[in-house]
Amino acid sequence: MNANERQSEARRAENFGLRRLTALREITSTPLLAEFQEAILRGSARGHHLTVYGIQAAVEAVPLEAVLLTSYYQSLSAVCSAAMKLIRIGQSGCQRVLREACGRARHTVADSLLVERGNAGWFNPVLEIASMRHERAEERLFIS
Repeated sequence: MNANERQSEARRAENFGLRRLTALREITSTPLLAEFQEAILRGSARGHHLTVYGIQAAVEAVPLEAVLLTSYYQSLSAVCSAAMKLIRIGQSGCQRVLREACGRARHTVADSLLVERGNAGWFNPVLEIASMRHERAEERLFIS
């Protein structure tokens, strides 16, 4: 994969974040959202979708549980979408996975809010190394 393709992937994540930010600005007039969008347009910030989720979680006009449930679903559906391209799970199989996971979503989100800040997060070097290799692979299993 060449440098242009790697930049293209990063741009897609930023475009997704900017679209989410634009939609949020339509439903709330919170100054933090406007400030961040202006910073993106000036080029002093990037609108990666995970950053926008973080800002959305900080905005009091949007309930925290709604932000976390949305992020939960988006992340899981992205994995399911990739799974359909990599293994024989099919659309019905993915829908079963999504339905089962979404049935536990509120409980999972509630449990996540009980974790002390110092204990939050994890680091998996194998996942990081695989991601770096994927970024420079000459061939792809599918377009991500």
